[in-house]
Amino acid sequence: ERVVRMARARGIPVTIHRIGLIVGDSERGYSNADDFVARILIGCIQAGYGPDIRNAMDMTPVDFIARAIVYLAFQPASLGHIFHLLNPAPITWGSIIDIVNEAGYPVEKLPFHHWIQAIEEHANPEENPLHPLLPFFHISFAGRMLGINENAYHALGTANTQTALVGSGIQCPPVDETLINTFLMRFVDAGRLHSAPQWMTSAP
Repeated sequence: ERVVRMARARGIPVTIHRIGLIVGDSERGYSNADDFVARILIGCIQAGYGPDIRNAMDMTPVDFIARAIVYLAFQPASLGHIFHLLNPAPITWGSIIDIVNEAGYPVEKLPFHHWIQAIEEHANPEENPLHPLLPFFHISFAGRMLGINENAYHALGTANTQTALVGSGIQCPPVDETLINTFLMRFVDAGRLHSAPQWMTSAP
């Protein structure tokens, strides 16, 4: 970004896009099943334990980010500006686990360090995708990667981005029951979750 800023200072037309935590496609749930969020979702369901973290968690669908970047990059009014591509409606991991439970997967919420201990003691190290992340979770700042203080999150600001997207028809989907269930159904279809609640149908 510093190089781009230098280019901007010399009169080169640029836009800067600061991207948050990218998650899968909001419409069909396609994602990298080995990425950070997918590993936590799948691993928590397999183990039956999830982190009860109340800080804001950015989860921004890749389809929104792609559309927003393309649109903003081609707008003359965007030149020289910085855009934060974050989800304006963040969620907490505690709320995500609530949605997972409502979908029919029994997952017990535990404080962060108790959750790590439960994964170490009860999750199958050869099958659970959380096990490769355990050394990282033991780092003192690791809990921050699962969310930040909500005031700090909103201080990052998406107002500039939302204003620039007015009239484009491009909106960031909220992280809600619909989005999480879309991801869960895709994980089931991909064979990453061994079973699904009876009410779930395959994603298109």
